[in-house]
Amino acid sequence: MKETLKGIPLESQVYGWLTSFFGMLTLSEWAILIGIIVTVCGYWRESRFKKRMLELEEIRVGVRDKSGKVIK
Repeated sequence: MKETLKGIPLESQVYGWLTSFFGMLTLSEWAILIGIIVTVCGYWRESRFKKRMLELEEIRVGVRDKSGKVIK
């Protein structure tokens, strides 16, 4: 087995592993996986947006200065 793997170029081995990984999942499994990734990324983006909106509101009220640092 070791001799066989040594005889195959590394690039071919990598392509083989990638092909087998992508072929391993069915279309519905890929859809579920992509849906989970999109949901997590959307949640992360939304939380960053809410944090920035809160910071801008605090700047407007006068709790923070223009650079975003808290005024004591």
